[in-house]
Amino acid sequence: MRNRNKKLEQAPPAPAPLMPESAADNVPRGSASMSFGTVFDWLAAVVPLAAIAAGLAFWFGWQYTNERGRYLGVEVSVMELTPNDVVLRSADALIIPATVSSVVVLVWLAIHGALLYLIRAGKVHRWIRAGAWVAVVVGFVGLVVSVVFLFNRWPFEIDYRAPPLVLGFSAGLVAEGASLIRNVGFAPPPRLTSWQRGGYIMLASLVVISLFWVFSLWAGSLGRGRAEAIEAAQERLTLVVVYSDRPLGLQAPVVETVSADPGTVYRYKYTGLRFLQHAADKYFLWPFEWDHVTGGTIVLPEGPGIRLEYTPGKRDDDE
Repeated sequence: MRNRNKKLEQAPPAPAPLMPESAADNVPRGSASMSFGTVFDWLAAVVPLAAIAAGLAFWFGWQYTNERGRYLGVEVSVMELTPNDVVLRSADALIIPATVSSVVVLVWLAIHGALLYLIRAGKVHRWIRAGAWVAVVVGFVGLVVSVVFLFNRWPFEIDYRAPPLVLGFSAGLVAEGASLIRNVGFAPPPRLTSWQRGGYIMLASLVVISLFWVFSLWAGSLGRGRAEAIEAAQERLTLVVVYSDRPLGLQAPVVETVSADPGTVYRYKYTGLRFLQHAADKYFLWPFEWDHVTGGTIVLPEGPGIRLEYTPGKRDDDE
């Protein structure tokens, strides 16, 4: 008993209870690095997409502006547009391509997912395999035809969007058919070899190239169409009267009137003009009854010796 009591007396005192940790101490050490890593991952995903979108906006805006200017008789280089000006003009040329591309991708994902579901469920393997082989053969023929007629004229009249669409659709058919053939009868499907992976990358590149091609053509066609609309409704453009302190040498149908008063600062008056646009400190004017084939666009630089007066053009309520 005495030995037992001595052991109890010699036992170390119980440790004091620990103080509660602060809220900051309860945060895991790796949470800050995890949050920074998440932000960095988001930036790494968003920044390249934003750069690609900006580049596409500039390109489509340039195609739109260039075709529009060429039809109106104004070269883009004369307007001295900045990159911001070109991007601001790309809205019409970019909205439809972005919308159509998104819808096409969503439809393809839905079809691909439905076919994979049927394969996993063990249904209609035979029909899917047969359809996949047909898709590969048809797509391969389409690729061959597209490449041949890149260097030759088509034997019949086709829409300007047909060549890039045939190229992209054919590449997509080959890729989808090959993917379905890999999945039919295998669970899970075999791993891709290096040459198969390279083939898929090349087919995807052809699809992207075809989309870029067709939407570039679309942007140029849109710009030309807008220019044709301006020509057809040119009576609605603002009327301009030009006053100058020196003769400008403008020809008919522009009418030149010279003031007989020698004290007048602007002795030369020019009528019969319509205002087209203003850019790079220059006025771009059309004579009455401007025509795309024979008409010319008048370019007047800003300066102290020239004054312009504007009058509204024809409106809907005008008879």
